[in-house]
Amino acid sequence: MTPMNYANLFNKPHVLSPLKRLLPILGMAVCCIFFSCATADRKTNYTYDLPAPKTETLYSDSFVLGEGDELSIFVWRHEDLQRNVTVNPSGYIYVPLAGEIKAAGLTVPELKADLSERLAKYINTPRVDINTTTIHSRKVYILGEIDSPGSLVLDQKTAAIEAISKSGGFTVDANKQTILLIRADHAGQHKVMVLNLDFAMASADTPLSYNVMLQNKDILFVPPLKIANFERLMNRLENILAPILSIERIITLWPEVENILQGNGENDRTMILTN
Repeated sequence: MTPMNYANLFNKPHVLSPLKRLLPILGMAVCCIFFSCATADRKTNYTYDLPAPKTETLYSDSFVLGEGDELSIFVWRHEDLQRNVTVNPSGYIYVPLAGEIKAAGLTVPELKADLSERLAKYINTPRVDINTTTIHSRKVYILGEIDSPGSLVLDQKTAAIEAISKSGGFTVDANKQTILLIRADHAGQHKVMVLNLDFAMASADTPLSYNVMLQNKDILFVPPLKIANFERLMNRLENILAPILSIERIITLWPEVENILQGNGENDRTMILTN
């Protein structure tokens, strides 16, 4: 078989003519692919797409029950005792034979042991199974320059930026570099920490605080970018926090909050918290 001479092929007019007609189409296709990739890159850089934060269920043996949590109770061979219950505002649940039981402040294994002990007076070696079906007692508060400020149920581990996203995201006036995280320590004293959730200001070698995991009763307050009247802002913040914190605790927070919002050095740093 004679090898094909590609040079001669392109010298033939009947072959070259169709190729000439295809060149503009091929050129347009290449341009479309190029600009499509460039647009995708610009979109990724502009929106700062982030990997989904790792979530861990809070339905564990160490979880402490509270008001509003829903439980399913099953007692082996006693279907009449099987039921779904909700921890009432006083922290109690009701189970026939056992009566009212204080559930708030207990873990599921502790509640199971208490219920088993009560039922043992009427049932020989009761086998009790309790599962948490819905968690309502754990909440965080997302306030300030947010499209839908309010509270969120913390039924799984949630990052700060994820909570803000669930609340509708930032308003156009939000100061993303000076977000206040108010959290109680183990002694019950509330502390103010600063988060920087402005992705445009982040660098590749600086960890972002969007991955800070929120804890029960955390308060995120997003201040406005420009504060025209500081006293008015503090009064507004006090009114917002009043249903959540005691007035004494609010007063102790004011010096620290004032220093941060007035730009006395604290709002220039990003605090990374480990949970």
